[in-house]
Amino acid sequence: MKHLDVYTLQFMSTLLAANTGGMAIVYLFGITWFYLVSNFVMNAPIPLWTAILYCGIMQAVPDYLLCLAAAASPAPLAMMRNPYSWKILSAGLACPA
Repeated sequence: MKHLDVYTLQFMSTLLAANTGGMAIVYLFGITWFYLVSNFVMNAPIPLWTAILYCGIMQAVPDYLLCLAAAASPAPLAMMRNPYSWKILSAGLACPA
């Protein structure tokens, strides 16, 4: 296993923070939309806590694991090392080492 330097770890933590922030925004709007549509459009009343439980808490763990995987994936790390590697990655070729 390769040794990760400080800049790589900082970059990965920045990506994780951005992924987690984006996930939180999506969950905030998604739970709000689900609650409002269920209660006022579909006339299928659901308590707020139930909407938070089923649309937020139960789904957040797998999504956070995906955020972790995305932050640690080789593609963004390769782009950090070589700014032109996005051309290689977008062509579907292997990630440069």
